[in-house]
Amino acid sequence: MKKIGVVLFWLGVSAIVPARGETIEEVEKKLLEAHAQLKSYTANIKHKERVELTGEDFMSSNVSGSVEWMRKGSAYLYRMEIVGTSIHMIGGKEQKTDQSSVLVSDGTFFYTFAEQLGQKRYIKQKVDNSIIGDIRSVLDTVRSVNNFKLGTDEKVEGADCYVIEVTPKTPPGDDNPIHITLIYFRKDNGLNVRVLSRNKDGKDVYDHTLVDLKTGVSIDASRFVLHPPYGVEVTDLTDIEDATATPAPESKPAARP
Repeated sequence: MKKIGVVLFWLGVSAIVPARGETIEEVEKKLLEAHAQLKSYTANIKHKERVELTGEDFMSSNVSGSVEWMRKGSAYLYRMEIVGTSIHMIGGKEQKTDQSSVLVSDGTFFYTFAEQLGQKRYIKQKVDNSIIGDIRSVLDTVRSVNNFKLGTDEKVEGADCYVIEVTPKTPPGDDNPIHITLIYFRKDNGLNVRVLSRNKDGKDVYDHTLVDLKTGVSIDASRFVLHPPYGVEVTDLTDIEDATATPAPESKPAARP
């Protein structure tokens, strides 16, 4: 479930399913072509999630934020800022947690600064293009474990979208909160602008949407630089990602930028 939430923009292609005279392969080709013409965009984020547990217990989150994206040669520059609140209701007791984070990609690395429960973390890791909207990476991310078919076209903020229905090849158990996910791709620019997941009863569990989308905008290059705040430990995961064995991450206080 969290993979869907973090990546936001994924789609697998495991079968060709006729729909409105188009196949998944044809839609994939159109999305790739449309996205290849995209130079930059900004948007706001609206994110809601609620998972029912047993009895009156539940977990929920409500997050808002912004995203900036720009193409630089073959690389993608990306910045996402979010703030939100998570609620765990367990046994009639509510635990509320505020959190905020900034994620920046310079095309080679991800830099993340997050604050939660009074803790501050700064992490450096290799870029994952499926997270920042590279359509090829998006299309290949979960190809092997899901079934896909074209749903009925819909609109998001007035823009025409392809809708892809995603269901796991292995039927989810009753305890799995997600049984189907709908992924909305804008036809004009190939962007994944909504991910909507539902439980076995058809009730919305997860809804992540890009709103106020503006394309072809000018974005200052400084927006894609993120220095660690003074005194915050830096966790560098790039060596771990390359290594066969996994050593403990190296952490050290950040120097003044």
